[in-house]
Amino acid sequence: MTKEQIECLTRLFQIGPYLDEMVDFFLLEGIMDKKDIPVLRTTSDKAKYIQYRIAKAKQDGLLHLADYEWQKLPYERIRLYFVTARVEKEILYNNV
Repeated sequence: MTKEQIECLTRLFQIGPYLDEMVDFFLLEGIMDKKDIPVLRTTSDKAKYIQYRIAKAKQDGLLHLADYEWQKLPYERIRLYFVTARVEKEILYNNV
């Protein structure tokens, strides 16, 4: 878990409803289950918790790839790319 990944997730969650989109994907792919939702909603650092779930899913073989891209200049762009055995998922924010 890197500091930059956590900062990237924190920024993404500040911008819009990307946390909900990510949680929906994680639930569908079995990376999280419904018992994780109350923990996530009550934790003070949602980005650290999500990063923990990503690392655990990679370790368990549920998530094959988790790629972070955070471009700050000349305009902000955040791209998260996930690959599981069944599907690929991209979460993208562009501030052009």
